[in-house]
Amino acid sequence: MPLDEEPKSLQPFASSYVQRCRAARRDLSAEWTPTVGDWVLREDAVCLLAEDRAADGSDITADRAVCWVPRLDQLLAMLNAVSPHTVLDCYQGDFACICFDEVSRRIADVVAETPELACLQAYLFIRAELAAQENPQE
Repeated sequence: MPLDEEPKSLQPFASSYVQRCRAARRDLSAEWTPTVGDWVLREDAVCLLAEDRAADGSDITADRAVCWVPRLDQLLAMLNAVSPHTVLDCYQGDFACICFDEVSRRIADVVAETPELACLQAYLFIRAELAAQENPQE
């Protein structure tokens, strides 16, 4: 499989973020349309998706050995789909992702060590809340 593997010292993401992506693989795969230049986790290495693999489309999203690792811009686009207002803030050594609904009620407030991890956790929280509202327990 021709994935352009980056040396470990040049990994673009914190290991905690990559681990969270792996744990949320199923949710992330549902939102992913593979494109050239996407980052994927395969065999414990984060790699860039090559053109021939991106063309495989749904085949690669179904591959349990491949996990999408979204860039910050992709995460913000995903958040934009579930939250009308998103604030990404930087504190000393931490990042906060705060999301609001249409009437400015806070719907997610996450602090994490990287902006990607904060946005991913906020996104997953909002998705879980929306799913719970759609399928209330009786």
